[in-house]
Amino acid sequence: MPGEMVPISGFGSAGCVDITGGPEVITGLVVGDGTFYVATALDDFNVEAFSAGSLTSAVFAGQSAVLNDEVTFAPTQYAATVQAPLRTVVPGSPPIVGYSCPSN
Repeated sequence: MPGEMVPISGFGSAGCVDITGGPEVITGLVVGDGTFYVATALDDFNVEAFSAGSLTSAVFAGQSAVLNDEVTFAPTQYAATVQAPLRTVVPGSPPIVGYSCPSN
């Protein structure tokens, strides 16, 4: 588990993703090698990631978020697959808004 205020070394993002059919693949980028901790969030209210009511892979312990999913990159490795299931609802009161993905 990372310590407090650990710098972000990568990211991945996707627009409207339908998770009702099972896991989805999100492509991301990581800079460097070594062990990285992964956090996922589903912004189902279209407010911002990790806002109240969002689903996340982090587990909350008081005011802290614990990251349980990690991946280790060797210096010569250029790809990896990481599973970081959505397991927690971010505490707090979600906004009362209606939102759905735009049609394709």
